Amino acid sequence: MLYLPLADGHEIPVLALGTALVDTRLLPHITGTAIDMGYRAIDTAYIYGNEKEIGQGIKAKIDDDTVKHEDLFITSKLWSTYHRTDLVEETCNASLKNLDLSYFDLYLIHNPISFKEGSDSQPKDSIDLISLKRF
Repeated sequence: MLYLPLADGHEIPVLALGTALVDTRLLPHITGTAIDMGYRAIDTAYIYGNEKEIGQGIKAKIDDDTVKHEDLFITSKLWSTYHRTDLVEETCNASLKNLDLSYFDLYLIHNPISFKEGSDSQPKDSIDLISLKRF
């Protein structure tokens, strides 16, 4: 696997397993197989609704000594209904719990637009270009 250096001295793999829109029943196997194939970066997000299954795949590979958590670069994202300052840590911790991990290597804001709090929904109007339901 090739890595790119970050300003703080850490490195990030140039390829990552993307986990959006993947059948959750397959994700433990897909995640484990990707790790077996040499993937060391996994990209997920709360809104994908599949963190537990990704976590199962990661845990299986940690448990069988294929990798350690520190060998992986895990990225997740804060969904747009949780932008309020007091919700960020709680939401990040919920994702960590779902994935059965103690930390993320990178935690991003999924997009810079805040949506109505209290909902996990995405915009549904006809000009919505980011809705996952269109794929």
